[in-house]
Amino acid sequence: MVDKDLFKPYNFNIMKKLFLLLIIPFIAFSKEDAESLVKKGFLHYKNMDFESAISCYKRAVRKDPDSPQAWYWYGMAYFRYGMMDHAKNAWERYLNLTDDPYIRYKLKKYWGKHDNGYTEVFTIKGEIKDFGRFSHPKGIFVDKFDNIYIAGYGNDVVLKMSCFGKPILKIPVKKPFGVCVDDSENIYVTSENSVLKFSKAGTLTLKFGKKGRKKGEFIRPAGITLDDHGNIYVADKSGIQKFSKKGKFISGIKDFNLLFAPSSICLDKDGSIWVVDTYGIKHFSPSFNFIGSLTVRANWVFIKDKKFYIAKEKEIIIDGKKEIGIPFSPSSIAVNRFGFVYIAEPKSSNIHVFSPNWMIKKGLDVVINRIDLVNYPMVLLSLTLKGEKYDIPSLKKENIRIVEENRIAYPVGIEDVLKKSDNMGIVFVIEDSKAMKNKKIKKLLFGMVKRFKDGKQGGAVISFSSSVKTIVPFTFNKTEIRDGIESLKFEGEVNVDSILDGLDKGIEELLGLCAKRGIIIFTSSVLKKIDKLERVINYARNNNIPILVVDYKEQKDVILEDISNKTYGKYLLFRKSKEVINLYDFLLQTLSHQSQYIVYYYSPNSSLKWSNEWLSATIELGLEKFGIRDEVSYLIPEGAGAKSSLGKELIEKRLILEELEKIKKTELELKERRKRIKELLKAEEAKLHEKKEEKPHKEKKEEGEEEEEEEKKRKGH
Repeated sequence: MVDKDLFKPYNFNIMKKLFLLLIIPFIAFSKEDAESLVKKGFLHYKNMDFESAISCYKRAVRKDPDSPQAWYWYGMAYFRYGMMDHAKNAWERYLNLTDDPYIRYKLKKYWGKHDNGYTEVFTIKGEIKDFGRFSHPKGIFVDKFDNIYIAGYGNDVVLKMSCFGKPILKIPVKKPFGVCVDDSENIYVTSENSVLKFSKAGTLTLKFGKKGRKKGEFIRPAGITLDDHGNIYVADKSGIQKFSKKGKFISGIKDFNLLFAPSSICLDKDGSIWVVDTYGIKHFSPSFNFIGSLTVRANWVFIKDKKFYIAKEKEIIIDGKKEIGIPFSPSSIAVNRFGFVYIAEPKSSNIHVFSPNWMIKKGLDVVINRIDLVNYPMVLLSLTLKGEKYDIPSLKKENIRIVEENRIAYPVGIEDVLKKSDNMGIVFVIEDSKAMKNKKIKKLLFGMVKRFKDGKQGGAVISFSSSVKTIVPFTFNKTEIRDGIESLKFEGEVNVDSILDGLDKGIEELLGLCAKRGIIIFTSSVLKKIDKLERVINYARNNNIPILVVDYKEQKDVILEDISNKTYGKYLLFRKSKEVINLYDFLLQTLSHQSQYIVYYYSPNSSLKWSNEWLSATIELGLEKFGIRDEVSYLIPEGAGAKSSLGKELIEKRLILEELEKIKKTELELKERRKRIKELLKAEEAKLHEKKEEKPHKEKKEEGEEEEEEEKKRKGH
């Protein structure tokens, strides 16, 4: 029987209220657009809450499946959380929407197959409708800072890009062919029938040459290079020529019997000249004497670090061996200091980038852990360098640069927070089961905690048996850590899966900590391979947290050993490893390779962008044989953009600096003019002096001629 009271007005109002309470959050949720969800997700990402970040990005890509930013950060969150397959899928979707050489490189690094030789790690695509567009590339060059210069012959432009393809500078040049750069970042370009020199800001400072076959003239100049003294070498259809810094002709060869339509030119360490012409590669001495030739039909030749690179149809030969196979005819090649080979493909307007496989396998990686905008426009980045089991080189200011929205910034400061530092954070993950009773774990841990340095070294205690429990969250209080260890009862059975839950919690305790950090797990359980295992390993490894295992079983556990090896930790059998006796010292030694840096820089966009505007920043590091990069985005804080009082102040400062630059430039121009005037005056004085010396000679000559004439007249009479 139906209760009639349910249909009374009061009860109906209750139902209406309940309905509204349920539907209003749904309406509010549906109003969130993809952009706001990406921003919200990034705040979670920044705070190391990767699960919440993944939830936001998941909703964002559902609302807007064509949002590159949403897919990018979706992949980044999955990567940091250790879900590698999901990260790969998200990044592949991202690459379907836009091209990002950095993500292509990351996919190759973590998911590619690496044998000996070279692997194409990414492609810089020219046919894109933005600042970085180039068409039909001819010459390419890499400078000492690993910037790439591309001569876009098809769309009359010379582009400067970072080593991972971020556009930095664009210079309009008619039909550019060859390009090279000196140590002061001046850019030299062959264009039509002349050579152009630009400052690093893209201002034309020198132009020389004209059409013709005489000395100092060109017929379609192509390759260009520089020697250690700044002299300029140019290959054109009529021969090869050498010019001074100021563009004055020094010497050269224009002999069709020796050279027929040369295109590429380079110098070796001895100053010898190597030239590609129609019939092969010709070798000349520094004084242009012919030495010999290689009968190789080549498109381009390049020498770097004693290695000889030849680009020809469908292959790149390095020191006489075919190393890279390609399905196209390259127009030119360049190599950076890390061994990356850049190959220009004119037909499809692409630059293909190949990396030596040893570098992909053993290369370092950098992770931006945190970004601090409290003192914006000063930006603070916390970086972690990751590597295999070898010493990571120390990072200096000159190794770093930041590319923020096509503008370059350099660090104003860098601090190695772990160098000569005793800061350390350890999470003890302990099996609290009856199998671990009488193992003297407490005594071992008490001795270790006793040696912790007050205020600098701390820890957390997590137990696992049938479930996981955080007994002591991370603290520097040694008494609390000791009491937490004392509370362990070592009773009951263990659920093997709870080991991984314990490791999960341990990683979360350490994520935001700026110190040497690691997890030690004490167990006697046999771990099984389950789906979650790989995620936990990747979660620790991708956040640079090594896992040390102290195993109380009689025999080695392959899965536990695998966990420690893959996270760059250590595996110790309690009964057989001497290191267990002095675990504290062993732990310090194991964590000694960790490195963490704080980098400070001024945002170059602070006076140009508004509050709450989204900015993308890429940090690029050049370390010994490695070139690495990571990316972060941030929102300009409220009241800190160009419309704020701070922004206006920065604009005023920028204007003042620009004025000072103009004044300096004017002063330099005046100095140059004065110098020229002095040179002209000296030249005029020299001419006048010559005339004065000539005049007495002429007068004497004239007097002598008059006397001769008079003498002739006398004789005639």
